[in-house]
Amino acid sequence: MSINYKDLREQYNEIFKNKPDKWVDIGRDNHAWFMLQKALGRPPKTLLDIGCGNGHTIYYFKTLWGDDTKFTGIDLSDEAISIAKLEMPDDIWIRGEIEEVELDQQFDVITILGVAEHFWDIAAKMKYIQRFLKDKGILYLEAPNCLEYSDSQKEGFRKSPEGKQEEWHLKKETWDKILEEAGYVTFLTRVRSNPFVGFVWILQKPQ
Repeated sequence: MSINYKDLREQYNEIFKNKPDKWVDIGRDNHAWFMLQKALGRPPKTLLDIGCGNGHTIYYFKTLWGDDTKFTGIDLSDEAISIAKLEMPDDIWIRGEIEEVELDQQFDVITILGVAEHFWDIAAKMKYIQRFLKDKGILYLEAPNCLEYSDSQKEGFRKSPEGKQEEWHLKKETWDKILEEAGYVTFLTRVRSNPFVGFVWILQKPQ
């Protein structure tokens, strides 16, 4: 089984056409910023947001870090990237799947919020992404605790209860094993009360 990215791109284009501010959540972005600030102690020089959508996370970070950070966002949806470019024309916005695009640098910080649960092979994708992370950089990963709102407690890849998106419904322990398999070291992890942003990790490359 594999994911048809053409169909997925069309699906997300339709979502952002109908609701340009889809998935904007200040509380979620603030939590990510707080965790990163705590881990780093200062603004990073470079940040890559994978699955950036309409750019809401980068927009929030810019209000706090300003020009101290050079931001790059990548998303599958043409529509989402167009929205982000219109709002923040001075930042770098790339439309495509991470394996499809050419990135000629490594980043101090990579963020992946509410995206990794849609990767068909999470370990392989996360291992591939590691090549874009600096040796002493950090990766902020957030994934939903899908089993909390699932109609089944069995782990697996299936549609959400609303039936719109397919995602992995996994226990925290399973996520931990996958990330270890992908070659990451967990610097910090947290389970949040809101299942839609339920699991958080700050990850690093092995030193």
